Amino acid sequence: MEDGSIDVLRMAGAITSLERQIRQCGVAEVRMSQDVDQLAKAETECGKTSVGEHLRKSINTLPPGRVHWIGAFDENGKCVATCASRFDDISGWSLQRFMHEFWTRSFPGEDGQPAKLAPHACNFAARYTGSFAYIGEGAVRKSHRGRNLLGLVQRTLILSVWFLWRPSLIYGYMRPPMIDAGYDLNWGYTIRVRHAHDWENPPLQKDLLDLVFVAVGVEGIHRLVSQEQLADPFRLEKNSSLEKALPASSQEAQ
Repeated sequence: MEDGSIDVLRMAGAITSLERQIRQCGVAEVRMSQDVDQLAKAETECGKTSVGEHLRKSINTLPPGRVHWIGAFDENGKCVATCASRFDDISGWSLQRFMHEFWTRSFPGEDGQPAKLAPHACNFAARYTGSFAYIGEGAVRKSHRGRNLLGLVQRTLILSVWFLWRPSLIYGYMRPPMIDAGYDLNWGYTIRVRHAHDWENPPLQKDLLDLVFVAVGVEGIHRLVSQEQLADPFRLEKNSSLEKALPASSQEAQ
């Protein structure tokens, strides 16, 4: 992703504005870290039972510089919202190749063998090359839902990830009900691909079958920098209601 001549001061101002909005959601402190162990602790405090496969230490080697996460903490120092990112420089591969490798290595299939994408799966990702940042691990403690807090945290993470790593693309996955409620737009994504995966050997975890691929490129970064207040109009009743109804262990596709 080219830097798009985004002024550093404008970028800093957008992040500061978003942090101010986060604090208005009953948050006492916003922290950023590269520590995976601290991420696991923060997610537990938010109500998640485990860290997702993209950032799980048991199946990934994640030295400093490959992980960046943000946490919103209450006055007692407990995490009430979090979101995390992972950086991968895969020069020589396309994002499509990387996705095929990752999903087969990380998820069991319904037949007991590793899950496997169909050969043609993720063709839309074949044109993306270079370095990438995956965003996931979104979680909000039940007490702080319905305030658009996760949308604000996501936007702040997207901007800070771009500023830190300058990836070719920032991407993640969401489930259809969240797309239907407009969460991808609220969180700052501008690219959406439904039915992102076709499977040769489907995963055992059935809610992975119909994931939606979401991403943001440099044009989306420009939009977030110039219009960071866009988070406010998305404090919609349907978004708040859905956020409150989501299970604490899974507010976003892992």
